[in-house]
Amino acid sequence: MKYLFPIIFLLLSFAAGAQRYSRVRVNFDETHQLIGLAKMGLDVDHGKYRPGHSFIGEFSTQQVQQIQEKGFSTEILVSDLQARLHEMNASGASAVNRSGICEGQQGTVYETPGNYAYGSMGGYLTYSEMLEVLDQMASMYPGIFKAKQPITTAYTTHEGRPIYWVKISDNPGTDEADEPEMLYTALHHAREPNSLSQMIFYMWYLLENYESDAEVKYLVDNTELYFVPCVNPDGYVYNETTNPNGGGFWRKNRRDNGDGSFGVDLNRNYPHEWGFDDSGSSPNPQSDTYRGPSAGSEPETQMMMEFCNSHDFKITLNCHTFSNLLIYPWGYIDSATPDHAVFRGFADAMTRDNNYLAGFGSETVGYTVNGDSDDWMYGEQSSKEKIYSMTPEVGPVSTGFWPPQADIDGLNKDAMTMNLTAAHLLLNYGLIKPSAERFLFALSNDINFSLKKLGLKDGLLRVSLEPLTDNIFSVDPPLTFGLFNLEETESSLGFTLDPSIEEGETVSYNLVLDNGAYQWAVRVDQVFARDIETAFTDPGDDLSQWSTTGTWAATTGEYYSEPSSITDSPSGPYDNDELNIIYLNEPVTLNSAQSATLGFWAKWDIEAGFDYVQAMLSIDGNEAVPLCGKYTNLGEATQFDAFDEPLYDGVQNEWVREEIDLSEYLPSDGNVSFSISFQLFSDGYVVGDGFYFDDMELVTTGKQGTTSTTDLEAAGLAVSSRPNPAKDYIYFDIKRGGNASDGLNLHVFNALGQLVETRETGEGGSVKMETAGWESGLYYYQLTDGFSELNRGRFVVSK
Repeated sequence: MKYLFPIIFLLLSFAAGAQRYSRVRVNFDETHQLIGLAKMGLDVDHGKYRPGHSFIGEFSTQQVQQIQEKGFSTEILVSDLQARLHEMNASGASAVNRSGICEGQQGTVYETPGNYAYGSMGGYLTYSEMLEVLDQMASMYPGIFKAKQPITTAYTTHEGRPIYWVKISDNPGTDEADEPEMLYTALHHAREPNSLSQMIFYMWYLLENYESDAEVKYLVDNTELYFVPCVNPDGYVYNETTNPNGGGFWRKNRRDNGDGSFGVDLNRNYPHEWGFDDSGSSPNPQSDTYRGPSAGSEPETQMMMEFCNSHDFKITLNCHTFSNLLIYPWGYIDSATPDHAVFRGFADAMTRDNNYLAGFGSETVGYTVNGDSDDWMYGEQSSKEKIYSMTPEVGPVSTGFWPPQADIDGLNKDAMTMNLTAAHLLLNYGLIKPSAERFLFALSNDINFSLKKLGLKDGLLRVSLEPLTDNIFSVDPPLTFGLFNLEETESSLGFTLDPSIEEGETVSYNLVLDNGAYQWAVRVDQVFARDIETAFTDPGDDLSQWSTTGTWAATTGEYYSEPSSITDSPSGPYDNDELNIIYLNEPVTLNSAQSATLGFWAKWDIEAGFDYVQAMLSIDGNEAVPLCGKYTNLGEATQFDAFDEPLYDGVQNEWVREEIDLSEYLPSDGNVSFSISFQLFSDGYVVGDGFYFDDMELVTTGKQGTTSTTDLEAAGLAVSSRPNPAKDYIYFDIKRGGNASDGLNLHVFNALGQLVETRETGEGGSVKMETAGWESGLYYYQLTDGFSELNRGRFVVSK
């Protein structure tokens, strides 16, 4: 009989691990909110939280029953997540649709490392497979990879396992005092295997590209990058035991709690503000968020604290899944840290490709947690220095804890810029953002940019312009900035185009940021176009050119240019359950244009993931289509009819210049009419300030017939200039016929569009202009009859 109770406990434990899990929407009302789920000890830091409305999470059958018994209404979205995983893996199906990404918004493209391989556990590495991969890395790259080592040999996990760490650096066996240290961790929670996958992907990327990629070599040579791939080996092995093909949902470690339950949530066991309240962690051993019997009680937590105390880590990424978030302290209270500006700046740089929502706990997961790793790593400053510790939550809600194998590669790549940028932040780093409109109208131009110093290491930053196309004649010398950390500045660099540039040519260059050891390049593409027509413009002063189905109006409360802009809700937040549309009174007709661009200034505050605004285009009266812009993102499944369509949501506090290329909607020849509209959709819950736009214009290039010599000659008018290039003088030969207008005027403009000289041509003939006093460069002439342009051309003055 003495073996009976241990056997029963073991069977109960396996039964718990093998429970069916479902994706569930838990609906809220006045008395049932997220805090109620947290107080039940449920995991509500992974999922889709909608304030005041609902939470979508992944729960066991037993947990769903407990939720319902507490009076919450529920909706089962996916009844059996394990079965769904196996079905999707068998068919090769994906839970993430990447086909709708707007052109130019896919972020940095990373190649999958040649040595990266899927594991046998639903595409994920088992624990033993992970150890084999670490040994393989050490064997293949001994010059930059330190073989796995246990954090300590003095003690192990509850089931007798060490926690291993590895290191990537140019001298991995040496602690180089002048190289800052960073720590990456994964698998605090055993059911989050993609946290390990993205780390292994990143490590292989560093190792394989060290000799060939300047960025990788710079980081590896100047930092010491430490990795703990599996913080919770016992829990991870347990999931493999219960679900060898993937889909195990055990979260905690494997501590025997002595009451028939097992496990402590390692991310609630760290000492800083441990047990601050019973909603941010649970005192109940059967809860998924059980914080343990005492602060730092668990051997895994103790090892991680020992590891941090014995090193000088400046930044840590404790990777989890899921929800597409980047979380930073504080977790235990609804408040920012004294270093909030540093965390915010880091997050802006790290999420620039994947657009993860970033913030402290209540800004992201929607509630507070206590005893978590980030709060201890940052907040404990007596046994060690503070660490800027953050938690990426990799993957959208649609993938959950166990994304199908078809999605693993894409999710790994979504984390790459975040991982690399975190290492850059150890050094002298800045974030540069160009501000460039699509068209260039003159030979002499400026590119405006903002530069923010973010790296922890002091140093100068230099900005230069690197031509990529041959039509750039000259560039300004580089600018050097000595900025304090978090200091931001705005500046510009000038460049001059080749006078022989043709209408419609693409002008490409890099805006290069150089810290003396490495260069970052941001590519800018623009189009040279003097033959520009403004087909439509609206200054945002009133609604005289618009009709609306709702409350759109001009407001003087917010604007890019005085006195006003146009918004959906001028008196405050937009309403619930709205479909509020503004559209042009009359469509804009374009005559044989070769390109068309819609531009406007905008800002917005719209509930992310649920409400949205779309810019729409109707062509020749047909059904409107949503438009991709520089600042749109793809709608989520929770945004109903706009799923996977481009839209605006979230918060954009500063005015940004949106530009939308409409050229794909132009016919090959003939006329087309465009009708532009904006539509705001809201549901019945959270609202925001809404959407503002100002100074809208629709411009076209390449209108056929504006410079046609054949048409002019048919009308009895032809113009030519000589010599070209000109030096001291130029002649314009004007031939008139019986159909030509009387009273012609010839105007000459420089490359900046400034009027240089005007002549009345009378009956035509030759007109001579002295050019000896003119600057060298490109000039334009325009022949008019006082009412309209009859001809135009260009010539060069060269001294």
